[in-house]
Amino acid sequence: MKTLKDYQKALKKARKKGDETEAEILQAEIELKFSSQKSSESLSGFAPINAKAPIKVETINLDGYLGPWLGPISNFETGILIRGDKGAGKTRLLFQMMNAFVNAGKSVCFFTLEMDQYHTVIKNYMNDYIQGANRPEIMVASEVGGMEGIHRAAQHFDVVAVDSWNKIPNLKQTDFNDARKKNQNTVFLAIFQSTTGRATRGGNMPEFDCDVVVHVHEGGIAKFEKNRFSPGLLDYDVFRQRMLQSGK
Repeated sequence: MKTLKDYQKALKKARKKGDETEAEILQAEIELKFSSQKSSESLSGFAPINAKAPIKVETINLDGYLGPWLGPISNFETGILIRGDKGAGKTRLLFQMMNAFVNAGKSVCFFTLEMDQYHTVIKNYMNDYIQGANRPEIMVASEVGGMEGIHRAAQHFDVVAVDSWNKIPNLKQTDFNDARKKNQNTVFLAIFQSTTGRATRGGNMPEFDCDVVVHVHEGGIAKFEKNRFSPGLLDYDVFRQRMLQSGK
C-alpha cells in the first residue's frame, strides 16, 4: 500500500520529467486519499467547547463562611495557594479549609512538613479547627519523600494539603502544575513560604498555574490576589472565622 510519502515522491518525479498529465493524476489521488487524514490529524486534541470532560468534574460548595468566601470550587485541576506574613494564620486557615472539605464529603490527607504531626501546635490546631467527628477522617504524615509521595497520595485522596510546599525535597517550579495536571480530580491546598517582598519563595510560577492565591496579612486577614471561582470582593478573618468587606 502506497503511503503519502510514496505519492509525493512520484509527483515530484513526474513534474521533473515534465509529465503534466501524470502529475495532475497523482495530485488528485493525494487529495482524495490523504486530505481527510491530514485534517483529522491537524485537529487532534481539539473538542467542541461544550464537550463533556473525560473524567468526573463536580462543584464543591464548602460550608460556613469559607464557602461564600472561596466560591464554588471545581475539583478539576484545582490548586489553592496560601502564603502570608509570619504568624499571620496561614496554617490555621489551612486547617479550617481541611475541615470544610471533610464536611463536604471529601477525603483529605495532610503533609505537615514544617512541624511534626505530633507537635503541640499541630495537636492544638487539630482540636481548635477540626470537628471531633472529622479528625479520624484526615490522614497526616510528617514526611513526603519527594514529589512521588505527593502523586501517590493524590491517587487515594480527594484533597492533598501541604505545609509547606517548599519543604518537599528536590522541588522544581513546575512541580505544582505537574501535580494538578497528572491528578486532575484532586484538589491541592498548599502553603508556600514567602519572601520579605510578599512573593512566593522559590519562584512565582505556581501562582500563575493555580486557581486561587491567598495572602494572609498580619492580624489574620486573608485577601485574595487571585480567585477564578469568585470575584473576591470579601476578605476573611482567620482568627474569628468570619468574612469582612474587602479593605476593612
